[in-house]
Amino acid sequence: MRYDPNYKDQIFREENGRIGLGEIIGMVKSEMNAPKTKMPPTRLSGLMKKVLPVMGVMLALVALITFVLTKSPVYTIVITMCWLFIFFGIVLLIIALYSFVCVPKQCTDVVEAMCIGHSISGGGNGARPLHSPVFQYEYRGRTYVAFDGLYENNPKMPPVGFSVNIRVNPMDPEELIWDFSRQRLIWFLLGTVIALTVGVMFFYVALVDEDFRSQVIYGEKTEESAAPEAAPVQKQSEDGRSLIDDDWITEHYLKGDAGAQWKIGIRKVEEVTKEEGKLGLVFEADEKYSYDGVWMKEEGLSGTVRNAAAGDEFYYIETEDGGTALSTKEYLYEGSRLNK
Repeated sequence: MRYDPNYKDQIFREENGRIGLGEIIGMVKSEMNAPKTKMPPTRLSGLMKKVLPVMGVMLALVALITFVLTKSPVYTIVITMCWLFIFFGIVLLIIALYSFVCVPKQCTDVVEAMCIGHSISGGGNGARPLHSPVFQYEYRGRTYVAFDGLYENNPKMPPVGFSVNIRVNPMDPEELIWDFSRQRLIWFLLGTVIALTVGVMFFYVALVDEDFRSQVIYGEKTEESAAPEAAPVQKQSEDGRSLIDDDWITEHYLKGDAGAQWKIGIRKVEEVTKEEGKLGLVFEADEKYSYDGVWMKEEGLSGTVRNAAAGDEFYYIETEDGGTALSTKEYLYEGSRLNK
């Protein structure tokens, strides 16, 4: 593409070496006050001006239709992101095929050209702006000043004053390529693959994953995600105590093992001790039991148990692994094993 130092959105530098941030700011300020020429469109930019609006309209229609059909903002966003990544991948593919496949096939004539400067455009991190080398060369008796219009931080960037072999298009001598390697094509294709892969993943979530569709569109919960059913309400005695029986004890203290050995009796507290977040109940001695006390973590205990005192009565449940206690003020045992 023909180069003009007065193109907008770029500055021309005829020196080699690293560019400091202060120099960039000074160059930008001076260029802002100078008259500028709009950069002429290339065949690629002309194609993009046709493709991008069409993709934008399609993306808007996809979002609108999806929302009308599902009434789900979340599902609409997922579908829109899916098409957005796919469109982005298509754009990268078009750029890659045109810039690194079609143009090289058209640029067949090799000429010697001198790099007379670098066109510097916004991008990068300030200290490393994006460059595009500008070349001067003679072709078929005419002198041309042109560049490829691709701004990048290419380590193969020729320095100012350096002569290189470039290839030009015989039908359009201002169209050129200077980097014949496939590295840039590989990076563009890699970006294409990543974008399309992400788009396909969004497609899978939106169209194939039934759990996601059910939850987001219909508000249904799958078996895996549904909240567990509430535990059945504990039956109460007339005085407000929770009713328990042998099955209840088997389920809560014996891990459902109906064949486990256990016994239950009412025991009177003789002493209450507390130590490092634990509550200890010492019962009056009884030869029927192997243990005369229990330790329980205070965390989770009811106020009645926390405030237990000497003389209070507890249901003492003794198993092969030890024992536990339930306050008779809170529970009423209706089973068949009491004091047996």
